Amino acid sequence: MKEAIYGWQLKRNLMHISNVLRQVKEQAEVNNTEALQILRFYHLGLEQMHKLDDNNHALVDLMAEKHATETQMGALGLSLEQISFDPAWIEAYKTL
Repeated sequence: MKEAIYGWQLKRNLMHISNVLRQVKEQAEVNNTEALQILRFYHLGLEQMHKLDDNNHALVDLMAEKHATETQMGALGLSLEQISFDPAWIEAYKTL
């Protein structure tokens, strides 16, 4: 049952991010660190979902964008160790 709850919560968080993805990407382009962390979580979450669904085609498409975000974060000295996500982070992007 824990796996089902985890999958549901992950999909819910990804949906919330998808709703503001354009704004998050715009802010990530100008090196907003919070936006980059949100985008990092989004990529990691999508990667997990694609692996669980055995959707290799979508996974290949995702990897280029994920790598670009990782490169940008590395250049800014940000950690790639994403161990948490706070849904409150996306609240600010709903008004942009």
